[in-house]
Amino acid sequence: MTLQPYLFMAGVALLWIGADVFIRGGNILARILGVPALIIGLTLGAIGTSLPEILVSWLAAGMGSPGISLGNAVGSNMANIGLALALGAVILPVPVEKEVIKYDYWVLLSCSIMLYVFSLDLVISSAECAVFAVMCAAYIAFLLARGYLCRLETAGPGGSGIKGALYFIFGIAGLLGGAKLTVDAATAVARQIGVSEAVIGLTAVAVGTSLPEIAVVVAGSFRKSPDISMGTIVGSNIFNILLVAGGAGIISPIILTKREFFIQSPVLVIYTLLLFPIILSGRKITRAEGILLLLSYCVYIYVIF
Repeated sequence: MTLQPYLFMAGVALLWIGADVFIRGGNILARILGVPALIIGLTLGAIGTSLPEILVSWLAAGMGSPGISLGNAVGSNMANIGLALALGAVILPVPVEKEVIKYDYWVLLSCSIMLYVFSLDLVISSAECAVFAVMCAAYIAFLLARGYLCRLETAGPGGSGIKGALYFIFGIAGLLGGAKLTVDAATAVARQIGVSEAVIGLTAVAVGTSLPEIAVVVAGSFRKSPDISMGTIVGSNIFNILLVAGGAGIISPIILTKREFFIQSPVLVIYTLLLFPIILSGRKITRAEGILLLLSYCVYIYVIF
């Protein structure tokens, strides 16, 4: 009897445990450092959960397939919104901090539009990706400045800093290990039942590398820690463009076909614009809006097939 179903279940369990530990560690670090949990999510959480996208995309670019890098970044961003945020909202409505609406959403939209503009000639050059790298450094500096200025009066007691850091690190490790186990097992089962390589590639790469974000949002909903969840998703989407696609493009310019262009950058801009009225209405993503996002993602997957 094949072990793949058991490995799949083990991967899902590891994802859940990793997400739970990650959320707990993030909350401890936020209290110790005296910064909002949102800032922890936008920085450490976002970059940590984006590690699969970074590794896959930079490796693909180094092997001469930078187009996979862009598809991975865009596909992961779509999955983060249409699956991660949507599933989290279906479980429990996700509140949206006013700072996300005031600052971070506009950074995400600007990055998405710049990616679209840079893609218009079907080539994203290394120079254009260097602009993304500069923007990435500037955004990180902006987040650090916000964290410093937003230091909370409750800074100090709230747990051990070492304990919080260890929870956070082990949480990230659990998320990445669980994602790999889940994707590998699902891919093996899919091959056994005759699913095409194209279908496996689309779902395993885009959705698979977004599993850490999905797990974090779902765990955040159950633990009632939406700040870290929302920060992780928005920050991850920003870094997917600036760091994942941008870094890959510096290694090797990204060349697109017309079809690749039309199903990626313009759709990402539209999807990001769709998010604005949703997060603005009542400053939370409701269950109904979560279902809408989930359905829109299903439509997107159907159309690109």
